[in-house]
Amino acid sequence: MVDITLEDLVEIMRKCAGEDENLIANDAVATTDFDELGYDSLALMAASAEVEKSYGVAVDEGELAEIRNLASFVELVNKKLALRAPAS
Repeated sequence: MVDITLEDLVEIMRKCAGEDENLIANDAVATTDFDELGYDSLALMAASAEVEKSYGVAVDEGELAEIRNLASFVELVNKKLALRAPAS
C-alpha cells in the first residue's frame, strides 16, 4: 500500500489551488485550518478529485466538510487506503 504524505498533499493543493511558494510541508502548516491557508471549498473539491485520480480513493463532500486541515486530509485518505489494501 502506498500512503499519501503531507508533502504529496501539499503538491496536490498547489496544483489545484495555485502555486504558493510559502506553503511548506511541516507540522505547523499541517495543523493550520484551510481557511487560514487560503484554501476554499473549491480548492478542496479539486484536491479530492486529484486524490481520487492519483490514489484511487474518493473523499465525498460530507467528509470534505469535516476536514479542517492538511493533517486531517492526509489521515482520512490513508485510512481509506488502508481499508482498500488486500489482507496479507
